[in-house]
Amino acid sequence: LLITDLSNQCTKTAFIALSEDIAPPVADAGPGGTITCTATQLTLSGAVQTPQNNYSVSWAASNGGNITGNPNTLSPTVNSGGIYTMTVKNLINGCTSSDAVSIQEDQVHPAALIATPATLTCVAQSVSLNPAGSSTLNADYVWSTSNGHFIQPINPAYPAVDQPGTYTLLVTYLNNGCTATASVTVPQDIVHPVVNAGADGLLTCAQTTAQLSGGVVGQTGNFTYQWLASGGGQIISGGNTPSPVAGTGGTYTLIVTNTANGCTSSDVAVVNTDTQIPAVVIATPGIISCVVPQVLLNGSGSQSGPFIQYNWSTANGQIVGTSGPNCTAGKSGTYSLVVLNTVNGCSSLQSVSVTDN
Repeated sequence: LLITDLSNQCTKTAFIALSEDIAPPVADAGPGGTITCTATQLTLSGAVQTPQNNYSVSWAASNGGNITGNPNTLSPTVNSGGIYTMTVKNLINGCTSSDAVSIQEDQVHPAALIATPATLTCVAQSVSLNPAGSSTLNADYVWSTSNGHFIQPINPAYPAVDQPGTYTLLVTYLNNGCTATASVTVPQDIVHPVVNAGADGLLTCAQTTAQLSGGVVGQTGNFTYQWLASGGGQIISGGNTPSPVAGTGGTYTLIVTNTANGCTSSDVAVVNTDTQIPAVVIATPGIISCVVPQVLLNGSGSQSGPFIQYNWSTANGQIVGTSGPNCTAGKSGTYSLVVLNTVNGCSSLQSVSVTDN
C-alpha cells in the first residue's frame, strides 16, 4: 500500500502477504462389491486422505442404489446394486470433492424341478428321483424328507428312495447363495389281492374229478392265477385259471398276482377223497332138492346202513324174492349181490353158485 501526502509529496509504503487455501480434499469411495442372496447388505469403505480432520461426508445413491445406514459417515450400509457417490467437504476452506463406487447385484435364483416319480410297488421296491430341469452349473443339491426314506448313500443327482412320502430338493447357486426348492410326493401301491380259493372238494367213486372255484374278493383289476398241488394232488386242467379241475385228493394252493403292482396273495382249498368200497359177504347157500325147492341166499354179513343199497341178480337162476341183503333162490344157478354206498357211489359185487340135487 503506497500513501502520498499531497501537501509535501512525502510517501509511505506498507506490505501484507495473502496466502491461498483452495486445495480440495482427497476422497476415496473405496472398492466395489456385489449384493447376493447371502450378502444382502454391504458396508461401503470410504476414506479421506486429506485433510485428516475438519471435514464432512455425505453419500448419495443412484442407478437403483439404496443407502440403509447413516449417509454422513465414511462407511454407510447399502442393500441394492447401484452407483454410490461420496462427497467430502473441507470445513476449513469449504472445498469439496467426490468419488463414486459401483455396487453390483447378483440375486438370480436357480431353477428347482423334480420329474413325476414312479410308484413304489411290491416289485418296484425303490425308485429314483429325477431333478430334470433344475439348474446344474455351479449349483449344489440337497435332498430332504420328513416322512420318506433315502437309500444310503444319497446320490444328489438321482437319489433312490424306498418309502412313500414327500421329498424336497434345495438347489443353491454357489456363487451368490440364492436358492430354490421343489417338492414331490412318491406314491406307493402295495395293496395285496384278497384271495379265496373256494370251497373244499370231494372225490368219490361217482365223482372222479373236482372243479375248484377260486378268485379275488371285492377288488377289480388285472390278475394272474396259478394253482399249486401238494399232498398227492394233481391238476388235470386249468392250472392258470380261477377254476381248475383236480383229479386226485390233496392240497391245492391258489396264488393270485395283481399285474398292476406285482403284489401276491394265496389261499388253500383241500380236496378230500371218499372211495371206500362197501363190504359184501354172502353165506354159503344150501342145496335145492325135491324136499327143499328154495334156498335162502344170506347177505346179511354185508355192510349195512341208511345209505346202503342191495341189488340181487342172476343170469341163469331164479330169484323168488329179496329182502334187504337176502335173496330167495328158486333154482340152481349163479347169483350176484351188488352192495352200493349211495353217498360215495362205491359198490362191491360177490357171486355164489346154487346147486340142486
